[in-house]
Amino acid sequence: PGEDGVINLLMIGNSGCYYYVEELHALAKAAGIDMRVCNVYYSGCPLEKHYNWLMEQKAGYQFRVVDKNGITMTPDFSLEQALSTENWDVISFDNNARSFASGDAETAIDIAEPYFGKLHEYMQKKFPQDLHL
Repeated sequence: PGEDGVINLLMIGNSGCYYYVEELHALAKAAGIDMRVCNVYYSGCPLEKHYNWLMEQKAGYQFRVVDKNGITMTPDFSLEQALSTENWDVISFDNNARSFASGDAETAIDIAEPYFGKLHEYMQKKFPQDLHL
């Protein structure tokens, strides 16, 4: 947790993670945990697009914050903007095989893997502290 005692979780993904952001916050609250759950998403977005948009500084995401103050949504947000809003404790990447044209899970993993590695490396450089990815 940060200095304010709040756990900051950033979920980078497609609509798959969009649907459980509020539930994660509610579960944490029910357990007595103060958690800020944030989500940058673009529907159907594969890891390749996340990486390319990060490198291009493209502001194509919706940015949603769920915390003790409620829910806020900001359109036209870049991944770099989201990464700079908090000192993140946890960053997760959501991706699913259906976001790839092949539909084949093994092929989808092969396609996603290099971009996951590049995103992971970028995050480790940006957040050299003990960040959980």
